[in-house]
Amino acid sequence: MKNFNNFLLILFANLIFLSSAQSETYYVNSATGNNSNSSIQAKNIVTPWLTVQYAIDNAAVMNGDNIVVAEGTYAGFTLTKRINIIGAWKGGTAAVNTIFNSSVNLSAPGGSPTERMFLKNLRVTATSGDAISMNKGYVTLENVGASTTGVNGIRINDFFIKDVLIESCNINNNNYAGIFIPTFSDIDGFVMRNSTVSNNGYFGIVAFQRRVAPAEVKNVEISHCAFVDNNPSNQIQGHTIYFEKLKNAIFKNITVAMPLTNERIGIDINLLSRTDYSNITIENSRITRQTPGSGIWIQARNDLLDPPAALDTVVLRGLTFNLCDTNIAFNRQVKRMTVDKCDLSTYSVYGLVNYTDQDGIIEAANNKWQGGGIPDTTVISGGLLVTGSPIISFMPSTDGIFLGMCIQGPGITPGATVIGKSPNTII
Repeated sequence: MKNFNNFLLILFANLIFLSSAQSETYYVNSATGNNSNSSIQAKNIVTPWLTVQYAIDNAAVMNGDNIVVAEGTYAGFTLTKRINIIGAWKGGTAAVNTIFNSSVNLSAPGGSPTERMFLKNLRVTATSGDAISMNKGYVTLENVGASTTGVNGIRINDFFIKDVLIESCNINNNNYAGIFIPTFSDIDGFVMRNSTVSNNGYFGIVAFQRRVAPAEVKNVEISHCAFVDNNPSNQIQGHTIYFEKLKNAIFKNITVAMPLTNERIGIDINLLSRTDYSNITIENSRITRQTPGSGIWIQARNDLLDPPAALDTVVLRGLTFNLCDTNIAFNRQVKRMTVDKCDLSTYSVYGLVNYTDQDGIIEAANNKWQGGGIPDTTVISGGLLVTGSPIISFMPSTDGIFLGMCIQGPGITPGATVIGKSPNTII
């Protein structure tokens, strides 16, 4: 009777799937199921199948159908059809949640905005490999937990992935990264909302780039998400939010909370190998630290072995910082930067600094500085930090604050140049 009642709750909670006249619903239960049951029997809540993989592979199950999975523990599966896998909930107790104890592979071919692979109300807790391997696009994860002692919570694992939606998920406690995007993967359309990416060993979310045939991650929205205590051991190759490829992206209403002893950058947009990056916005968000370090760096690198990168148009609006030595820094080939309505008063070294070499000018207005509404201890540098490069200063500095940049005095006069610095001084 208990299982029957729980299934009824699942049924009513997911009428959006079950109401379609063109879809069928099949049931799986690790306690009462039997794979010898026919597909007709498996449509009845009291005569379910035993395993999810058997349900997926059954010839009667078609794209658009629902597989409702009772509370309990199950083996992972490979999803080869565009169907809805609906569990009881995503918690850690098998008595009342649906838990998969090995990797889930999302591999169904084809797809469209309305024909998707859909996982809802379940947890994947793996002990090796990745918890969820996203091998094809048009995917929705809703109320899903993903963790592994192996490698990554979610790994993008194809050359081109389109249309990923992650809603109300917990991608926490993974050995390497919460979300991992390898060098070869292109993504067009990545939306994550109301989710946590926390306590991951090296990275919260990471997207690496390659030098030859560089890839893209574009049309990205990450909103109302918390990135907490990632890279707790302060690994050099580890960050909370780290992108080497990103275009047409907005981060809004996010929290980045750095763990104790971590000195890495909170949000590091470190673009490589393409010159067509554009339109990155971070708004209404906060960076909090327990150990001093930088808040946000936006970089398009032309100083590495990789082909040069360039970024056009960055908007940072409504941001707050706590215990950051540098709140915001722009570096290398970035232009058209706006910093608006940010609290830049809390830094210990720089509130806002520009190391760009494209004569990039920051339009900084309506911000809070340590002196109130008057900009202070901030420099806008319009050239590479090399001997003879010009410095364009729109904001006064504090005596001695820029000794590391060979800049001294209460302010920088027009026509000043850098003395005795090389391109590798500031990275």
